[in-house]
Amino acid sequence: MLGKNIARLRRAAGLSQEGLAERLSVSRQAVSKWESGQAQPELTRLTAMARLFGVTLDALTGSEGSAEDEAGAAAAVKPPPADEAAADSPQAGVSATGTPAALPRRRTGRWAALLTAFVLGFASARLLPSPAAVSPQPAAESPIPQEAFLPGIREQRAAVFDFAARWRLDYVPFFPEGEPPGEAQDYLFFVFALGLDSWGEEKGRMSTAVVEEVVRRHFERRNLAHGPMPKAWALEGDTYVAIPSGIKELPLTVLRSFSCEQREGRPVIELTVDFVTQERLIPDDAERQDIRRRIAEGDERLLTVLSSERFLLTTDEAGRPVFLAHELLDSGTEGR
Repeated sequence: MLGKNIARLRRAAGLSQEGLAERLSVSRQAVSKWESGQAQPELTRLTAMARLFGVTLDALTGSEGSAEDEAGAAAAVKPPPADEAAADSPQAGVSATGTPAALPRRRTGRWAALLTAFVLGFASARLLPSPAAVSPQPAAESPIPQEAFLPGIREQRAAVFDFAARWRLDYVPFFPEGEPPGEAQDYLFFVFALGLDSWGEEKGRMSTAVVEEVVRRHFERRNLAHGPMPKAWALEGDTYVAIPSGIKELPLTVLRSFSCEQREGRPVIELTVDFVTQERLIPDDAERQDIRRRIAEGDERLLTVLSSERFLLTTDEAGRPVFLAHELLDSGTEGR
């Protein structure tokens, strides 16, 4: 039903698949797969589509649509500003937003269901038991039988695996809620890794302005203190220059728990994940997909836990993650 809703609202807004793809910085093929049900949009894309079409998450992910939704989509979609084309790259300009005051927490079952649907790419809004309560323990000798899983657990694990790699959760600094670090050095590798494929000839060089924009966008932090990072980044005037060194491979993650709530109108998501490794393997793309499949199926026999970590996050107006807290729960058997 999600795919049909996307297609219906896209047509009502007068957009082709290519036009919607351009707005969301994805390929036309991705939009086609969403609409045909071959794939599910990730967290950021679902949020962005709901805002783009001017509809609620209920209308986008639910089983019913209306003429009002279609009219709203037609009215909501406007020509994008010229500077929106590269909104997901670190170089893109972003209007600064203030750090919100602490908000009272309020649990709402319907919001939890909707957030589960759009964060984890479910085709319809439905509230599932916490993965922590139903995650099976891998058998020592044989794969987990399929009946051990409730519907959606595979999708949850696969979605978070992709989310962690897309937004480089392995480079998010540790900080308590409401207190993101004030030194730019804590964010340099996050900023660099997030835009690794979009730096072009400037790869290895980042302006302090770019660092500040990305940190404001993803951590709601202003007024960074800038300085060099020993053995990693030199600071030449207002430009960070990489000192030749390696960058970590894309992270491998296993979802341990997931919950969501509404804090006075904005979604707040809590994820607990294990960062893992597979012994003697730096995976290529095909091997990553095989690991992803096995993690989704609950087969962790070849994996070693590096650390267990908790993330608290929300999204900005474009649907990008905004990190509110990051906590190390356990350093695991190997450490990270």
